[in-house]
Formats: sequence, structure tokens, C-alpha cells
Amino acid sequence: MPKVKLGRDPGQEHTADIAKIIKHHMTDRDIATQTALAERTGIPRQTLGRRMRRGGWELDELMALDKVLRFTAEDAAAIMGVRR
Repeated sequence: MPKVKLGRDPGQEHTADIAKIIKHHMTDRDIATQTALAERTGIPRQTLGRRMRRGGWELDELMALDKVLRFTAEDAAAIMGVRR
């Protein structure tokens, strides 16, 4: 019988995926820290850090991130939770 990971939390995995996408685009755009990203997007630093850890992104925050990081269509779909 195959091993089954019973402790899996899809919501937490989605939050980690979003953080990974954001960090990837931060390196592509030469943004070294979350503080620098917060300044460029206008999102408060504490809010950005909390969202990176726990998720719960607001639409206006994601739009501000997109203006700075310029997500690809695939990344935007992954952030919104669209499965292909």
C-alpha cells in the first residue's frame, strides 16, 4: 500500500507557491528585500511580510505587486489558484 501524506494542507502549499513566485520575480527585477518591494508597491512592510507568510492577499495588493514585478500569465494564474 502506498504511503499517504495525511498532514497535507493545500492552502498552506498555495501560500508557499505564491511566496516562491514573488521571490522569483523579485530577483528578476533586482529587488533585494521585502522592505524594498514594500516601498515600491506602497504596501506596508508589515502587511507584506504577513501576507508572504500567511497568505490572504487582497486584490489591490496583488495588482500593486503586478505593476512592479510584471507577472507572466502562468504566474498570475497560479497566484489566483487556476489549475491547468
